[in-house]
Amino acid sequence: MLDSAELAGSPGPGGELAALAPLVSAVAQPIAARRHGAGWRPWLGPPRARDLLCLAGIALSGLYGLAMITLTPALIATRPVLLELLSGSTSSIMAAGAFADLEGKLRLTVVIAAALPGLVKFDLLFWCAGVLWGHRVVQMLARRSGHAAAFARQAEQRGPRFAGPAVLLAAFLPVPAPLVYAAAGWAGLRLVPFIILDLIGSAAWAALLAVLGYLLGTRGVAAANLVSHYALASIVGLTGIAIAPHAWHALRSRRASLARARAGGSAQRQGENVAMAATLAQILLAPDTRPKVVADCCTLIEQEVSERSGISGTAVKLAYKTVSTFLPGHVRHMVGSLLPQLADQLEPYWADFGTSGGSEFGDYLAKRGEEVARALLSVTDARAAASGRPAVIKAYGAVRGNAARHVEAALPHVGELVLKYAP
Repeated sequence: MLDSAELAGSPGPGGELAALAPLVSAVAQPIAARRHGAGWRPWLGPPRARDLLCLAGIALSGLYGLAMITLTPALIATRPVLLELLSGSTSSIMAAGAFADLEGKLRLTVVIAAALPGLVKFDLLFWCAGVLWGHRVVQMLARRSGHAAAFARQAEQRGPRFAGPAVLLAAFLPVPAPLVYAAAGWAGLRLVPFIILDLIGSAAWAALLAVLGYLLGTRGVAAANLVSHYALASIVGLTGIAIAPHAWHALRSRRASLARARAGGSAQRQGENVAMAATLAQILLAPDTRPKVVADCCTLIEQEVSERSGISGTAVKLAYKTVSTFLPGHVRHMVGSLLPQLADQLEPYWADFGTSGGSEFGDYLAKRGEEVARALLSVTDARAAASGRPAVIKAYGAVRGNAARHVEAALPHVGELVLKYAP
């Protein structure tokens, strides 16, 4: 009946703390393991206010889960409904269901309704993380589980039609629920459908647990009383169980990162010229790399569009929204199909950068902003001219006049993205 991940405030079987561990450890990478002067971040380029707020909210959700561990022994035998309202943990919902069997005054409908706020309290944060950071955060949340990695691939390939049922069944799936919510935001599931499906799925999960607790009856109450009686031992034990695996993973990641940094130092110096000889097409279009590049490009486009202001910025946002609304997934498809031509246009600059001795490809591109923007836009101009979709042609024509200026502004981030995948 009692599970440490659930006691920590998990929205489902996976547990928020288990899902947060890789994300937190990745953000906190040691300096020695950082590449190109920056550690792993869920966003590209400088963080926006919304990025920092979302990351802070996710971090606080982990701390909140730990706080619930200390409250569980004190409330599970005396105030199980209050505990499930605060935490939404499996143990609290089952305990409340068991007490409903004993105390006839407590109805199962009350137990189920009280569990909903605790179950869904942080789900929207992870959906927002998927919207803001896309593939990067989904990949990080899925990196320690084969089931989770397979789920992430399915979400990328099948989009909102897959994400909707996944959110509905999130509590029943063998993957962390936060990963499901982040993947839903990344795949394009809209806010209102997400909230509705999340509430329905959480209610079904709460009903199942409440009924199981009701069937346990006196045995469930006895287990709750046992946890309450040994409060101090329960707190210490559950906290240790919740934290120890993540601390161990963080320690192993730190040691591995330091070892790679030491081993790679001399190899990087010896192979620098060979690495720079690789063409951009070889680097960006490798089978394992291309989907990640496409996802990062889509994230970068979304960030650049959201940061536009003024009349031209409004036109860009309107055009982007028009295409996204009437042709869902079209932007991702176009990025994937145009990537080879864009890599070819950047190739002369990449080759020259390799011989220039510079360290930041973004700075190199920015110094040649007008020329690089013209080269990149020649690709999109040709594709727009060949398009047979009136909505796309109209949207592209509305923003083409100021497109060069917007592309130039994004070149530092483009260079950063390329260096991320350079060997």
